[in-house]
Formats: sequence, C-alpha cells, structure tokens
Amino acid sequence: PPKKHKLFIEAIDDSWIKLIIDGKMPDEYTLSSGDRLELEALNHFNILIGNANGVKLTLDEKPVKISGKRGQVVTLKLP
Repeated sequence: PPKKHKLFIEAIDDSWIKLIIDGKMPDEYTLSSGDRLELEALNHFNILIGNANGVKLTLDEKPVKISGKRGQVVTLKLP
C-alpha cells in the first residue's frame, strides 16, 4: 500500500487554518495556543494559514519552515 504523509500541526498562537487534503473538500480549523492536529494524506496537503507565526508544522517527522510575520496569511503545498 502507498505510504501516507503525516502532518502534525501545533498552535503556538491563535490562528486559523484552511486545509485541503488530496484535493478533497476543504476543512477549516480555528486554533488556540496549545491546540494540536494530526492529519494524513496520500498525495499532498494544501494549507492556508491565517497567522504565519501562529503554528509549527511537522511533515513526516521533519519541521516545515514557514516564512511570514505574525498575522500574515501564507499558503503552502506539502510535500
């Protein structure tokens, strides 16, 4: 079976995230500091983050660099 990608999201500040996994319908999350999400995808994650400094991302056990300032909206496609 194909290996799934694992995405771990940890909120370090208040933020919101819009997430599309493998091109399916988007899910939206409102996160407070300390909240954690663990998600899986076969192909990829499209992520819209409402506070670039508000979350830490780990993909397949490797940290993901997010460039942006506090309160800045950023878009990522992983992997």
